[in-house]
Amino acid sequence: MSDLSQLIESLKAAAGADERLALLRAYAAANDGRGRTGTYDFEREATDLAVEVPGLIGLAEKVLRNDDGEPALRFLCVAIAFNGRRRERHPDAARGVLDHAAAEFGGVPLFGHFQAMALEDGPVADLRRGLELAWAAHAQLPDNAGIDHTCAVFIADLASNDDFPDPGPELRHGLELVNEAIERYHDKGRFYHTRARLKRLLHDYDGARVDIARAIDLERQGDDAPERRVVYLIERSMIDADRHIAHLASVAEESNARLTADTDKLKATLEASQIQAIEVIGFVTAILGLVMATLGEIRGQSPQDALIVLAGVAVLLFGAVFFGSWMLRRRMSK
Repeated sequence: MSDLSQLIESLKAAAGADERLALLRAYAAANDGRGRTGTYDFEREATDLAVEVPGLIGLAEKVLRNDDGEPALRFLCVAIAFNGRRRERHPDAARGVLDHAAAEFGGVPLFGHFQAMALEDGPVADLRRGLELAWAAHAQLPDNAGIDHTCAVFIADLASNDDFPDPGPELRHGLELVNEAIERYHDKGRFYHTRARLKRLLHDYDGARVDIARAIDLERQGDDAPERRVVYLIERSMIDADRHIAHLASVAEESNARLTADTDKLKATLEASQIQAIEVIGFVTAILGLVMATLGEIRGQSPQDALIVLAGVAVLLFGAVFFGSWMLRRRMSK
């Protein structure tokens, strides 16, 4: 049995609040979440304590209200109460815990992460502020996988709300962060879910499908496993829908390109036919004009003089026809 499991069992078996506080005080002395190492494990274990031990959230909130205990114990109570209320889907109560403790723990790096998480699922303005807080926490705790994941979640949320002028670089950065989180904790379904979201937004549908399948497979236990699985199944449906839409868009684009090419060919053919028709009409008109123009001139003249007159008029008329045809082709080719 792990140390955390032993602590959970001891807390469940404790006779009263004083005994529970003694156990929490000993844990806080050995695991001070106000530091810069081991903060993700501290956060996870505080959440497990809140979920597994009935009544512990209320006890932690009582300690905070009464300003009891030393700072390490009180910060542990913040972590238990905040993460516990979030898991219970009571966001207002979770934010209330942070508001009460902000003056005391506002400078603690992990507290900044709590403040960022409190803004998840909010409007776009909250998402932007949450990402700022998450980046600030990440700068102080670069090895905290939970903060890496939170940054990636905010990036995916903002990209889904079209908040980035060019989402590509942001999404790829988020992908790098969640990859680092998965390298350290490869058994977290929500990490794979977030990576699947990022890959879907980057149009890597095959990669997204692999990650969401992994997330679904991992999320088989825990108090909120059914709810998370529903979220993951919805994401899988979105991946399939987006891939289908992308395929239809590609087919439509190819069809449009072929239609444009066929239209250009048809237009060129029609223009050529028009030019040929105009040339024929001009040629016939030139012949008729030639005959009418020279008929009176060649009467009474010798055959040689008549031929000279006829040739001169022919050059002028046919020259005019071909010049007009050349100008028409030039205009249609523009």
